[in-house]
Amino acid sequence: MRSRLVRTALVAALLTGTVGPGRAQDVPTGALSLRGEIALVSDYRFRGVSRSGGDPALQGLVELDHASGLQAGLWASRLAGDPVQGDLQLDLFASYGRELLSGVTFTGGLQYSAFPSAIRGRRGLFEPMVAVATSYGPARLSLGARYAWPQAALGAGDSDSLYLHGTVDLAVPGTPLTLTGRLGRQAGPLPLASAALAAGGVAWDYALGATATLGGRWTLGAALVGSDRPYRSGLTGERLVGTLALGF
Repeated sequence: MRSRLVRTALVAALLTGTVGPGRAQDVPTGALSLRGEIALVSDYRFRGVSRSGGDPALQGLVELDHASGLQAGLWASRLAGDPVQGDLQLDLFASYGRELLSGVTFTGGLQYSAFPSAIRGRRGLFEPMVAVATSYGPARLSLGARYAWPQAALGAGDSDSLYLHGTVDLAVPGTPLTLTGRLGRQAGPLPLASAALAAGGVAWDYALGATATLGGRWTLGAALVGSDRPYRSGLTGERLVGTLALGF
């Protein structure tokens, strides 16, 4: 049951743009393991805002896990190709997680998001991350935080960024389905966003969805994703986002 929750949590992360050490996953049983995902999403939503212009996006993940709790990986996604963020996002991340309390896993890490074709001078962002996760029966709860100190990718000025998020995954017994609910709070500028969306302040985003495992390696997911940001066509507003992923 637990391994299934971890697998579907990854697809849920693909739906909402939170892949990385903030997922606070279980430590793998083998000494060293390599895994990955290739996914097609109908819209790449990052903290409630589309980074693919409302269009489908191809995404991929490769992650190396060690039994000690160390993780490192690379995640990539196609973007809308606008002058601000460009057409490609590459996330490099490393983390360390372990069970410090019975049934409670703590994870800390660092992520560097690269935007090779973004506007000059704003092509990268560092974000330290922490997360805590626990399971109870078929349910799994995770809470996390991501912080970015003032950097060029956040725009002009000396504003920093803090993102808090919580996720609940519930595996439906006797079925291949897992239900997911997610809530996030962004304080400060949204990284690599247009001027209209990058402004500081507080914004909430949410996702309610379900994933299903198909034939072992395939996972199909759908989530209703939205935020309280002002509506902008192709960027914000509530939308049903679908994902088809192949694990290896």
